[in-house]
Formats: sequence, structure tokens, C-alpha cells
Amino acid sequence: MNTRASAVIALAMTLVSAASFARDSGRRAEPTPTSEAPRRAFDSPGTAAAPSARAVSNTTVLYSVTFDGGSGCTAAGWTAVDMTAQLGDFFHIDDYAGLDPAFYSPLAGAKSLWCGARPQATGPLCSYQTLPGYGNDWDQAFCTKECIPVTGALDVSFLMRVDSEPAYDATTLEYTTDCTGNGGWQWLDGGFYVWDGVFETGVDSAYSITGSPVKVRIHFRSDGAWSDEDALYDSNGAIQIDNLQVEGLAVEDFEDEPVGATSADEWQSCPGPGYGIYAGLLHGGAAVQQDPCVRDLSCLWNFFTGSIYYYNCAGSFPKQKVVPYGNARGQYMQNEIWSPQIPLTGTGSELLLEFSAYRDLPLDNLVFYDWHVREIIDGCAGAWQDRNYVYFGTQKDWYRNRQPVGDLIDLANATHIQVSLGAKDMCGSWCIGGQCHTHAPLFDNVRLLRIDTIGPRWSIRDIDQFQDNFAGDGTLTGTVRADMAQDVSPSANVNSIVPGDSSVVTVNDPIEGLGLDATIGGAAVYCYVSVWPQGQATKTGAHLTQDPSRWPVVGTWMDVGGTSWACVRMDSAYVGGVPQSDRYCVDLNDNLFTPGDTVCFFYAARSANAVETYAFGSGLEAVGAEREEAAANAAEFTCLPAGGPAHGGDILYVDGMDGRGAQPFWDTAFASLGLLDKVDRYDVRGPTSRLSNRPDGRVVSVPGQLAPYRVILWDCGDLDSPMGDGTGNPHKTNDWGLLDEHLAGLALQGGVYVAGDDAPFRLSTSIGPSAIAFRTTHIPFTLASGNHRNAFPISPAGIPAADICYGDTFVIHGGCPLVNDFDVMAPTGSSQIAIGYGTPASANGALLYHTTHNGAVDVGVLLGGFSFIYIADDETDGISDRARFLADTLCKLGGGAAQPTPVAPTYVNRLDPNYPNPFNPQTTIGFSLRERGLVRLAVYDVAGARVRTIAHEEFAAGPHTRVWDGRNDAGQAVASGIYFYELVTGDFRQTRKMVLLK
Repeated sequence: MNTRASAVIALAMTLVSAASFARDSGRRAEPTPTSEAPRRAFDSPGTAAAPSARAVSNTTVLYSVTFDGGSGCTAAGWTAVDMTAQLGDFFHIDDYAGLDPAFYSPLAGAKSLWCGARPQATGPLCSYQTLPGYGNDWDQAFCTKECIPVTGALDVSFLMRVDSEPAYDATTLEYTTDCTGNGGWQWLDGGFYVWDGVFETGVDSAYSITGSPVKVRIHFRSDGAWSDEDALYDSNGAIQIDNLQVEGLAVEDFEDEPVGATSADEWQSCPGPGYGIYAGLLHGGAAVQQDPCVRDLSCLWNFFTGSIYYYNCAGSFPKQKVVPYGNARGQYMQNEIWSPQIPLTGTGSELLLEFSAYRDLPLDNLVFYDWHVREIIDGCAGAWQDRNYVYFGTQKDWYRNRQPVGDLIDLANATHIQVSLGAKDMCGSWCIGGQCHTHAPLFDNVRLLRIDTIGPRWSIRDIDQFQDNFAGDGTLTGTVRADMAQDVSPSANVNSIVPGDSSVVTVNDPIEGLGLDATIGGAAVYCYVSVWPQGQATKTGAHLTQDPSRWPVVGTWMDVGGTSWACVRMDSAYVGGVPQSDRYCVDLNDNLFTPGDTVCFFYAARSANAVETYAFGSGLEAVGAEREEAAANAAEFTCLPAGGPAHGGDILYVDGMDGRGAQPFWDTAFASLGLLDKVDRYDVRGPTSRLSNRPDGRVVSVPGQLAPYRVILWDCGDLDSPMGDGTGNPHKTNDWGLLDEHLAGLALQGGVYVAGDDAPFRLSTSIGPSAIAFRTTHIPFTLASGNHRNAFPISPAGIPAADICYGDTFVIHGGCPLVNDFDVMAPTGSSQIAIGYGTPASANGALLYHTTHNGAVDVGVLLGGFSFIYIADDETDGISDRARFLADTLCKLGGGAAQPTPVAPTYVNRLDPNYPNPFNPQTTIGFSLRERGLVRLAVYDVAGARVRTIAHEEFAAGPHTRVWDGRNDAGQAVASGIYFYELVTGDFRQTRKMVLLK
């Protein structure tokens, strides 16, 4: 931990007026959030910020449904939709009259064939945002009406003009000997990187084919995002064709056909048929559910109704039907269920979508679920809006999704809202073979809430934020880029936001609008930045940003702890040179920071009516109305190596599950061993993203930049895609290769500890050369099972078995509310069982292996099939079993740590978030006291009137809980809405928000 983090903890304890979100507190880890995959990368969890903490009215339940009828299941107005079914024939003849001639004109003569659509005021395309153009999930084709005989090569010629999203939407030339045109289509020309992007050319080729006669088609397909439908790609239509001639057919110039015609003399539009509808309702008792904590025995939606496939490829449930596989037409199941139109009533700018999803969705299966919302304005359904993610999870559990969606809806003009939940097989885009489908996802219990708040609202993805980094020149002294987590090059990132390494947020105020900066103009959206160690005035001046004309420093502010913050006005984010509505970015100076710097930051925005809100927290996940609170809990990125080596440390901890609650557990263990200031931490934002933001994607020289570290501790948690092996996505990291190179170069005894529910599984199944070399050289083993529950209890006993330094038993917590599937390994060669799931047997939970490098350097690798955070105490001797395990690990790897000793517990004054929240009929409020004292815990309404005094008495030091049953001091049930609860003891005061729903 660096000095900034220590100072933040101290500062948070001194605040008396703001509700504190203690990022470094020892709170129990929340259930792991749903893993998410951006449609433009493989996977990343992007967490939207919570609704604003300032509210002026009650919460309105706009909609709630359980799909349970009086005598069975009811769809309750929801409809199943096949997303592969086409809305119409979009290959048509057009003269482009009335369209801008600079972009739309025939290729020859007065008319051309066009795969595109004009603007529409009504109908299914009325919501397309940048028409003329094309939409998402188009599968359009223009075919010969009959089979034509071919002698020798197939002669094809035509003019074409292409404008489609590069690498994702493309046109192909195809043929088939199936004269019905229903299947057997084979590629001739075009496709990704050939007939996509923007260009104009002519085709005149003779193609070698097999068989005769044949049908020929020009085939355009787009994926599920980035088109004129959602305005993420503004095209002039997918493709224009003219002077089309195939084999012996006459040249088709389209001059004799009427505008709008979808056929010509020998040709016709022939969009592909849809895959089919597999969404249906069933009783929960008819579907396999492996969540031991929750079982839904009500009615729920599935996506395997009518499927002919079963859950038997993994030998699990051969009678359970599963989501179907692809068909002979090259299509894959993409079904959604659409809600009825929901009246938009109530007040407030925050909308919260809630639904339950059952997850048995390994990433390799490539079956995902997603959600969308859209508004209805003047009878026109708007475009579906979401966070551009698809979701997965291996947990075999029910997960309650809560998605803030108010920023996706035009609340000022919408009269109704519609919700969509869906399942999609992405094999068509990402398939590499060998996938096994399950019966997930399942959906139930959908609610839509409207919460009345004031001030700017935020939507922030962790992969759009600054990422820990190393010097770009591969040294320990060079400059360190302030680099966005999903950035892949110094010049541009995968979303084409200019510049590529800026940090990006979405913020707006749909009621008042954003205010203007009084200093130089522009939207009143800011990034507060502070650089630690403090006193570095040269790093917080006007040159703090990459371009002061775009991101000027408009002021400074000093918080109550004496930390100086530079206030940077943010600028609009751009895509393709076009400023994006409500999206703002900040780019810090890439030539300013050096190893040892920790850059802390949080965001602020001001409405036109001068109301300010702040986004803060380790993942910018919290929103509040107090600047002091935001400063005390700012996000940060570290320029490595940093504070650890400066204090004599040689340990690098990689938080490979950043944002999921690991850090407090590791920090308390480090503190118990006296190592807190001797450890550097690398946080992987969006840890399941498979982007380039793991250490291998940032370390330029392993021997040059990892030399200060003798021990690397890498915790992947329960994530399904924990580490990269260098294969597949060109931006994927080679983490095993990095560890292998580091171990090979160690000059002193040291090693690596890698832990995670799926880390051994992924290492054992990886085809990457570096992963194969790592498991062969450094930790030979075989995987016995990817789920310990097949042979061991849900929460097995952790029994040390080999190479013990201190040794102690513990519990490996695998049960509710999150159900884990720890990996089980068997040693091979000289590997040893380090930790057994109970009495060590032939296959257990952690393995240890030692090798000798450079003639005499002992190198150890400890591989754990469970995350460090799931280690729990099995005795009450005052010594944390996590600290004991960490001491053992460092001893085995040569990191040198003394055995922890019992210490008297130390407490801080703290008010915890209530649970559950929202709640009905009661909620539990937790708090902690630094020392014995008088406590007042009370509930207030939004007007500030006291509703209930929950406690007014003396409490001992330590943690406590109290329950509020939703009643006032008179014992009467209070109305639904937003309430505040406040803890006062001595000079400490803290307030939090909660929502009562009925």
C-alpha cells in the first residue's frame, strides 16, 4: 500500500459531516457482480455509479412482475422476439431523390441497388438515430431468382460502394447449388477487412466453384451494435450495387425498376429467415437449479423451449434441455423477451431496473444474457439502449441485477418505457469450437423503479478509467502514461475516443441541464486530481493535462486533511471526430508522472441550478453531494514500482478481481504482518475484460521493471477468465509468460502465488505456449475437477500438508450468499500438496513446486484453487487465519514474513450501508465504534424530520447492528420512499441513504 492510501484511511476517520464510503474498510465482501462482456471486446464488468445520494421525494414503483398466474404461468404482456428475424427487405432500388447528393447518388445512370433505409417517422425504423443507413443484426441478401448453369469459372462483375463498420459488418459474394436457396451457401469474395469500411470499386472476376447450376447472392450482415440504429456508426447504407452481371445473365442496371422495388428481372431480395423463437415460460421446479442458497419455484422465462439439445456434453443433466446451437444457415439463437409499454409516472431522474437471472454461463460456452430499455415518444419506440455489454457467469446461482438506466431514457419527452431481457449465442462472432451449452439464463422478478433525485447523475464504466501502469520506456525511472484501462495504444482505444488514453464518464441532468464553467466556458464537469507524495507542485500545475486548451486547470482546492487538489475542466469525448452527448473525458500529461507517483482523482458536475454531485470510490462507483467525502474516498492509479520498494519491500500484489472486495482482506493481512507499506498493489480495472490492462499489457521490460519484486501475489477471485495466455484477441495479455520470465530472472530466492476459483482450470486447459511452459516448468499438475463440491463440502477445511513454515488449519468459505466452485488439483512430478480440502488426499486445493534457476536460485510457485479472500477463521485466538496463511505463503516463496501474533482488535467509528437496500419490511443497520460511548442512531425523512430513534444508549467499542422495521416512533408503518439514517457518537457524525419499497 502506498502512502496516499494510508492517508486516505486516516482522513476518512476525521470527517464528521459527510457520509463516508470507506474503500479500505474491512467490510464483508459483497456477492461477486455479474461478469460482463463489451460487444467490442471479450468481456468486462462495467459498473454504473449508484443513484445520487441527494433526493427530494419518494420512490415510485413503475412496474413489477413475477409471471405467476392464478392457475399457472402468465406472460403478463411480455412477448418473445427472434432478433435474427428481419424487419423487412432492405435491398431495394433507389434514386436517392431528396437525400444529400454529397453522400447519396447512383453509381451509374439514375438508379442503383441499395442495402439501406431512409428516415422514417413511423414504423419499426422510426427510432433509428442516424438514417439514412442500416441497423443492427441485419441479415440482408440479393439473390438470383433461379439457378443458373455455369461452365468453367463463375463470371461476376458489378460496381459497388461500401460503407459499413470495419471488422464487424461486411458484405460477401456467395453461391449455392441448393436451388431453393435455403442453405449450402459458400463464400466467393468479400467479408471482413475486404468488403467493409468505406470505399468504392468495381468487381470483375472469374471464380472457381464446385457444381452447377448455382444460385448467387450478395449478402450483407451486421452484428448487434454500432450502426445507424444506435448512432454508434453513422453510415450511408451498407452497400450500393450497379451494372450487375453474373455468368450468362443480362447486365442489370436497375433503370427499368421503380424506386423501392425489391426485385429486378433476374434478381430479388432474399433476406434470411430467422433462427426461431425458443423463449418460453415454465415453472421453476421444471428447470435444474444448482444454487444451494436460493431456489425459484415460481414461473420464470427460459430460452430452450423447443430445443432438441440436452445438458449432456459435460455429463451433468442429460434430461435438461439447453439453449440450442447454431443451424445449417450459419445462424445462432438470439431471443429477447419484451415487456409491455410501461407508463412513465412519478418524478425524478433516476430509473433502476431490477431482475433476477440464473447463471450457469461459462465464458467458453459463448451464451450470454443482456438487457435493454427504450422510451416511447409520440407512439414511436426509441432505439434500445444499454451499456454495450453481454453478461455471463459460471456461479450456477441466482443473481439480482440492479442497473441504473435513467441516463438511457429521454425522461423529458417519454410517455412510456419498455424493457427487454435476452439470451444470445455469440458463437457466430467469437466461436473457436468445443462449446457446451447449458439451460441458462433464466429470468424472473422484474421491477422498474423511479427515484426522485436532484443534481447531475453519473454512469461510469471501470474500463474507461485510468489504470495502474509502468514506465513506457521499460525502466524504473521513465515517464508513465495516464492510461485508460481499455486503451490499447498511445493513439487510440477500441472505442475510438479521442485521445485514446483519456478517462471517460457519462454525466447529465435531464431536469435542469448541466451548468457552464464560469472560468472559460464549457460544461461544468470536472476531474479533481492530486498527486502523492504531496508537495510535488510541478505535477499539479497548468501542465497537469495533455492539452491545457481542452482540459484546463481552472482552480485548486484543499481538503480538510491538507491535501491539495487541482480542478480540471473536462471536455467532450469524441467518436469519429463527433462530440458525444453527455460524455466527457480528461487526458492527463503522459510525460509528467514517474514510478512512485500515485494519482488520486474523483469527478464533479454542476447543474444549471448550481446543484453539485460527485463520483468517487475505488471504481468511481459511489455518488454523493459532499466534496470532502469524494476526496476522502477518491479513485487512484499508481505508477509502479511505487511505495513498497521505497520502504524496503519486495512484494507486488496484483488485485486480479479489482472492484469485487478483495483489497480489504489483503490489506488487513498485510497490516497484521507489518507489511502494509512494503507492498505495491496493481489493480486490474475490469478484470474479466480480456483487454490489455493486466500487468503484461503494461510492463514493457520484465527484467527491468519487475526486478524490485521477489514475490508476486496474484488473486483472481472467482472470475472465469482470470489471466491471459497470449492467444486469441490481439490485445489479450500473456500473463503466464510474464510470470515465467520474471521467475527465470530472479537473482534471489522468491516466487509467485496465484489464487482463484478458476485459475488452475484455465491454466490446465490453456493452449497458449506460455501457459503450457509455465505449468510444465513451474507447477506440474493435473486438474481433477473444476468444482470442489463434486467431492468435498461447500466450505471445506483448509489443511496445510507440505513445506510448512508455521501452519494452521482454516475454513475455505464456499457457501452463501455466493456459491463457489473451487478447483481441485492433483500433483505430478515433484509438486506437493500444500493445502488439502480436509485431510489431504490425492487431489486437493493448493499445490507447491520449487525449481532452481541460474544455478542456485530457489524459485517457488504456489497455485491455489480458491481465492485468498475465502479463507476464514476456525478458531478465536485473535490471529487472523488469512494472516497466518499469508505468512506461510511468503515463507514458502522466500518473501520472509514473521508469524503473526495476537493483537487487540482496533476499531474505527463507521456507519455501514444498510442491508437489504431497497428493503421491505425491515432492514439491518450496522455500525462500529472506536471506543465505548453514547450513541444516537435515528431515521429521518427527506424533509429532515426525525421518523424513528432506533437507539439512544451507550455501546461498547466494536461492531454492532440494529434493525429498523419501517415504522415511526408511534409504531405506525411509514410510506414508501427515501429515508436517511444518521449515527452520532462524540464528535463523529455520519449519514447514509436507504429506500423503503412496498
